[in-house]
This record gives sequence, structure tokens and C-alpha cells, in this order.
Amino acid sequence: MARITYREAAYEAIRACLEAGVADVAVERNRRTLIREGENRVLVLRDGDQSSAPDAVGEDRFTVQGTLEGFVEGEDAEVGDLVSALYGEAAEALLRGPIPLGDGLTEIYPVEGNMDLDLASVTESQTPVGAFYLEFTFDLRVPFGRRFLDTPEA
Repeated sequence: MARITYREAAYEAIRACLEAGVADVAVERNRRTLIREGENRVLVLRDGDQSSAPDAVGEDRFTVQGTLEGFVEGEDAEVGDLVSALYGEAAEALLRGPIPLGDGLTEIYPVEGNMDLDLASVTESQTPVGAFYLEFTFDLRVPFGRRFLDTPEA
């Protein structure tokens, strides 16, 4: 059995969901280096804060935040369409339905938050690039007092 936190299992399940649901994309977790010229269709999933629900009975319930950043490169006139398309594909994959965490019992339902769009100007980049920043949350319900999830070894 593999032992990971429920929180880590949730983010890894989201990453796997994005990889399966968005064609021709690289999905990375918590990337700290800049996107370089020539990297196209990149999604960066960033861990976020969490808050607890004090009224949970018999379980611990958390609202967990995350951010999904998407980056595209293309011809000047098409970069807006390309970044919107990547956002649409990623949002559909993320929000399609329950995402199982691997223990056969726990699943999460991400909820979309704010989305910001950024198209680089010629003073910011020599190559036409675009990006989106999507905030999302999900409820994480775990057995009372437990923080680790046991999953079968892959």
C-alpha cells in the first residue's frame, strides 16, 4: 500500500484528470521556473490553501483551493483563440464530474472560480503568447482525524 496525504492524492488525481482530458498538453505541479519560448500548451497546477468546516460531524471537511495556469504560443492573430481553447479544454476536464482519489471511496468535485486572461504585448514577449489563470476549490472529506490515504501500489 502507498501512503500519501488526502490533499496530495487530490492534487495528483486532478493532474491525472487534466492529462487524460486535455490533448497534447504538458501538466506540471507547482512549477517555479518561467515558461520558455518554444514551450506550448503547458498547464501548471498549483496547490493552494485550505480551510476547515467546523460543523463536520464524524469526518473532517476542508475547502481546498488551487490554481490552474495555462500557457500557449502561436501566431499573433490566433493566440487569443488558442488560450481560450486551452482554458475551455482544461475547465471541462476539471469540472466533468467526480474525480476519484484512488482508495475506491473518496472523490472530489472541483468548482470553478475566477479566470483571468493575459495576452502578452510586443514589449513583453517577442513571440505571441497567452495565458490564463483559473482559481478553483474542492471539498475534501476525510475520516475524522485521518490525514493519510492508503492506496494500492501502482
